[in-house]
Amino acid sequence: MTRDPGKRLPPSSNDSARTDALNVAGTFFQRKVAGEFRRSGWLVLAEEYPVTYPQSGPLSERQSGAMDIWVINSAAFHGGSPAGSAFSSQMECKKADPGFIDWVFFRKHGSNLRFRHLMLYREDAATQHALIVAEGNLHALCDDGRELKGDYRGTDRTKSTSSRIQDAARQAALATLSTAMTLRTAPQPPLNRFRIITLAPVVVTTANLFICEFPLEDVQQATGRLPPKSAEYLPQDYVVYDYPLTGGLALAPGEVALSNRIPDDNIEVLVKMHVLIVNAGKGLDRLIDQAHPLRVLIEGL
Repeated sequence: MTRDPGKRLPPSSNDSARTDALNVAGTFFQRKVAGEFRRSGWLVLAEEYPVTYPQSGPLSERQSGAMDIWVINSAAFHGGSPAGSAFSSQMECKKADPGFIDWVFFRKHGSNLRFRHLMLYREDAATQHALIVAEGNLHALCDDGRELKGDYRGTDRTKSTSSRIQDAARQAALATLSTAMTLRTAPQPPLNRFRIITLAPVVVTTANLFICEFPLEDVQQATGRLPPKSAEYLPQDYVVYDYPLTGGLALAPGEVALSNRIPDDNIEVLVKMHVLIVNAGKGLDRLIDQAHPLRVLIEGL
């Protein structure tokens, strides 16, 4: 006897447990995010797309994974109609650990901080894309992030970690590097019709995002402690994380050209990548419907 595929089975006693397990894994969350992009002007090219970087050299030195969602958008940046350039986002969906729901970030020191991203540029249809590290507009960057409990009662309220932040940023960066190298030599439809393709990694999370502000002079030099009432935690819809490309992900000097806007003494340009981290409840709808903050971060879009 075969079951009618359109007929739902009655729930079993284990269904709730199965759903809880999949909720923690973030399975439903990733599919929801992809569905929200599909309802808009963005094109979802792929989900769970295999990525590798570097794409040459010994296999033992290559990093591999799967991109959660690959989306592109052209019309959003050109008054509603496609033009000669497109934005490509390599996206990682990261549901917050139920025990660490607050992600707290710290501002990067410096005053001339610009959003840095990869850009593929082609002179004409007959030439190959050149890969460029470009800089966009001024924006506050964060160079450290910690995951905190969110529920600050009990004896373990001060525990912290950074595992999900690091894992999510690394997966998004790996996907972006892999995509850039692939499109440079063999752009795939529909991206092969664009002269300029801007790439930036995005992490979408259910975590609450904060930036911690505090007076440096209040930190006790002998103990390293900050008095509890000295810090302020500012809620954010999104943050830009200056992620260090560790473990073989750093760009080699000969792989990319540098925009002339990048200062010669910027020693971080090849070893760090700016990752946009967006809160799903507060920032995702604006990203989808208004391309914000990408319009602000990337010059010319």
